[in-house]
Parts: sequence; C-alpha cells; structure tokens
Amino acid sequence: MKLLRFLKEHRVKRIGLVTERIEREASSVLEKAVISELGRDVEFAIKSVVLDLCWDRLSDILSILVKEPTDQKRVDELFVNIVYMYKHLMDRASLVTPTTVRAIVSEKVRGMVSSRFRKLAQPIYSAQLLRGRSQLLRLLDPSRRPSILDQFILAEAVCLYEKYNAFEPTAMFLASADTAFSPILRSDGSVLSDEITREIYDRFSVQCDWPERVAKRLAETS
Repeated sequence: MKLLRFLKEHRVKRIGLVTERIEREASSVLEKAVISELGRDVEFAIKSVVLDLCWDRLSDILSILVKEPTDQKRVDELFVNIVYMYKHLMDRASLVTPTTVRAIVSEKVRGMVSSRFRKLAQPIYSAQLLRGRSQLLRLLDPSRRPSILDQFILAEAVCLYEKYNAFEPTAMFLASADTAFSPILRSDGSVLSDEITREIYDRFSVQCDWPERVAKRLAETS
C-alpha cells in the first residue's frame, strides 16, 4: 500500500498517527476478517498460522505509526457534535425526494435545454443529480451509516487536529475506505460524490480520503 510505504519512508517526521481505540478496533476487525475469509470449518492449526501471520503484519504496520493519547473529555464533546452533524446530514438526505428532484431538474433543464429536448434531458440530469449526491443519500440506508465506534474515531482525529494545530498550522487526514467519511469515486479515481466529506472538513478541518489518495497528497506536499 502506497500510504504505508510513504509513512515508513518518512517515519522520522512522525506523520502517521494511531490511537489506542484504533489499535483495538484493528485487532478486532483482523480476527473477524480472517475467520470470515477462511470459514469456520477450517482446521484450528491452519487458522492459527494465518492469524499469526496477519498479527505480525498488523504489528509491523502499527510500528510505523505514532500512538497519540487523546483527551477523552474533549473526544466525548466532539463525538456529540459529530452525532449531530450526521443527524443533520440524514435530515438533508431525506429532503431529496422524487418531487424535489423533479423540481430541481425541471428548473435546470428549462434554463439550459431547448423545449424540444427537455423530455429527453430530464432523466439524464436526474441521474446526474442523484449520482452527485449519492454519498449523502447512502445515509438513508441504516446499514451504511457510520457506527458509534466510527464516529468516536472521527472525534479522536478532530481532537488530534486541534492538539497539533494549536502549535502550528496542521493538515489532518483521516485515511478511510468507508464512504461515510471518504468520497465516492468514479472508476477513473476522480470524485463522484463528496457531500459528507466536505461537511466534515468544513466543520472540523479533518480531510477524509482513501488511503491511496492520502498518500498522493502527502507526497505532493512533502
């Protein structure tokens, strides 16, 4: 992975951060992922060998990162703000109904397309609008909303940003493959939808993005 390679090469700069909560979550997820991949009927000896190899790899990754303590009181305060933010985003998503989409698209088509082609253009513009807001609209599905743990991890990232930024101007990235944080990308890697990502940055100054994209942005600024 490019991000881990970059962090390893620049370890002396103390760029990569981790918290105790993230360490615990990584360990828990790792074991579940191995069991899910191998299946429960695999022999115990084989499962143990694979787990040991994965634990070693995880330990190598964690050794690259700097474990930072966080102010739990401040994290709790930020967590509440983050919960309210997602509630606000879910309320915003609920307003994107077929009726509102038709109204927005009709207004747009009226100003940009001749009357001759408006019926043809409306479904095209509707699809574009929904794709552009697809990150936000995923919040309407409970299974795609960030868990309490995920929201605490974001709160810790914000807490660390505040800690570092108090001493010098700081850019804080949260590398995540979760689209409740990071933007939805097109097949060519460009951003398709990032309404939640922009809201997080506007409110908390934390830039959420995919690990490969974070690596690229770090490389450009190092």
